[in-house]
Amino acid sequence: MLSLKGVSVLLDSRVSQTFKYNLGNGHDEAVGGKIVSSSRRIKKVKAIDNLTLEIKKGDRIGLIGHNGSGKSTLLKLICGIYIPTHGVIEGELFEPLLGRAFLVSEELSGIDAIKAHYLVNGSRRTQMSMDRCIDLISTQSGLGEFLSLPIKTYSRGMAERLMFCMMTLFSHRALAIDEGFGTTDAAFQGYVEKRLADYLGRTDSLVIASHSEAMLRSFCNKGLVMGSGRIVYSGCLNKCLDYYANEYMHR
Repeated sequence: MLSLKGVSVLLDSRVSQTFKYNLGNGHDEAVGGKIVSSSRRIKKVKAIDNLTLEIKKGDRIGLIGHNGSGKSTLLKLICGIYIPTHGVIEGELFEPLLGRAFLVSEELSGIDAIKAHYLVNGSRRTQMSMDRCIDLISTQSGLGEFLSLPIKTYSRGMAERLMFCMMTLFSHRALAIDEGFGTTDAAFQGYVEKRLADYLGRTDSLVIASHSEAMLRSFCNKGLVMGSGRIVYSGCLNKCLDYYANEYMHR
C-alpha cells in the first residue's frame, strides 16, 4: 500500500525559533534523530535516518518511542507533509490527523471550514448533503453556535474537536494520528476512542503515535519502536511494547 525505501529527512532549524536541543548527547529532543551539523544560529537535524518500511492494506501500526524519537516526523512523511531528503516513498499517502493545524485558513469560521472540507472530500465520497454534514459535525463536536466564529478564536481542544469530527465523517483508506491529538480535552478523549472503534470498520489502514498502551492495544495489531529517527524493533504490538519497556528503556 505504501513503501518507504532508504528514506532520510534532514531538517534545518533556527534554534531560537523552532527546536530545543540536548547538546550533551547530540540528540534532538523535538523531532528525533541527531544533529549532523551546526553553526551559531542554524542546526541541521537528521530527523529520519535511512528508514525502510512497508505498510500493507489492513495494517494497524502503533509507533512507540520517547519524545524526539522521530514518530511525528514519520507520520508527516507518510502524509506527504514532509518530502524525503533522500530515498523514495511509493504508494497511497495517509490522511493526517496530526493536531490543530487545518488545511484551510484559521481565519475561516468553523462552518466555512466544514464546507471547504465537504467540497474537497465529502462530495465525491458520500450522498450526504452539505447541510446534513454541517448538522452532524455541529452535534458530534458539541461546538454548536461556536461554529459561526473564526477557528483562530477556538481553544486548542475546540479546534481538535472540529478537526476530528470533520476527518472521521467520511471514510479514508488510510489515516495517521499523532499522539498529541485530543490530549488537551480528557472528556473528548473518550469520544475519540469510541469514534475510532467505529471508524476503523471503514478504513483500510491506520498508523498511531501514542504513549498510551491502552489505546495502542485497542486499535493496533503491529508495532514499530523508534529511536533517533530509526526503527529499532518491529513486529506484533505486544512484542514491541515488551521490547520498549524491558530492553530499549534500560539501555
